[in-house]
Amino acid sequence: MPDKNQPTPDQETAGRLLDRVAVRLLSLDADAKSAALEVDVDPWMRNAYGVLHGGMTGSIGERCITAFLRALGVPGAVRLETIQIDYYRPVLTEHICTLAVRCSLTAAEEGRYTVNTVAWLAGAPAEKPCFTVTGTMSDVSAALRDCAAFCPPSAGTTEADGEMQKHLQYYCMKGHTSLSPELGAAIPAEILRCDAERRAVLSRFETKAELCGEDGQLYTGFAACMLDTAMGQLGYFCNRTHKRTPTATLTVRCHTPAPVGPDLLVRTKVMSAGARLIFVTAEARSSAAQEQIAYSASGLFFCPDERV
Repeated sequence: MPDKNQPTPDQETAGRLLDRVAVRLLSLDADAKSAALEVDVDPWMRNAYGVLHGGMTGSIGERCITAFLRALGVPGAVRLETIQIDYYRPVLTEHICTLAVRCSLTAAEEGRYTVNTVAWLAGAPAEKPCFTVTGTMSDVSAALRDCAAFCPPSAGTTEADGEMQKHLQYYCMKGHTSLSPELGAAIPAEILRCDAERRAVLSRFETKAELCGEDGQLYTGFAACMLDTAMGQLGYFCNRTHKRTPTATLTVRCHTPAPVGPDLLVRTKVMSAGARLIFVTAEARSSAAQEQIAYSASGLFFCPDERV
């Protein structure tokens, strides 16, 4: 008998992947500008280690924030501009589970809305959150700010660059990409170039139609999955003695939504790396508009004590 918690092949490819992130509004306090919601976490959202993928928390947070703002009656179309995710406890996804979510509007000014979201397992004590998401949504006419320039990989290919690329390809082959088979099929990736001296990588991600949002552009939450995956590869490369480097914090900024169809080109660079913590930045551009930054991100990755 098939496992009802596992998606069928038809479900894997039908419609938008975003439609499978089910959010329910339970209550709304318009005076306090807060709301209680629920969201189901499906096994397809997991990473290679069986817990909720770090980037997918961005999709869940964005989905909840959008539903909350609509319930408040925010006029016009809004999209995610920036998102900050902090992780506290892993969410196991062997079976479908439910997250209890609390959204609170903390700022509203000139077409921008900042919402704080706290999520914990339904039925668990509220003081023990799994993660928090702070997102700023803006109406589609809000002005976008430029981000800091990214240091591109140097020209040429050295022996060290080739060894780095082989290591990362082995990392992907062994399933350490942090993507589950379901997410890996939906978000195919390829390492194009490595710069071992600068510890920088250029990667390519396919953007399929099923990854689009309601505006027909690439959903920012799924872009967060791509950026988290690309940065996580560098985190693993910097600490080869550890089997994994989970995401501790992830910040993603949307400068202009990328279209679905053209590839998303992601450049990642290690800014600092210690014995336990690695700080990585990323910049993404659509292959259809390489002169314009679509997303920028930074992530802090840690090396857990495997004995714990």
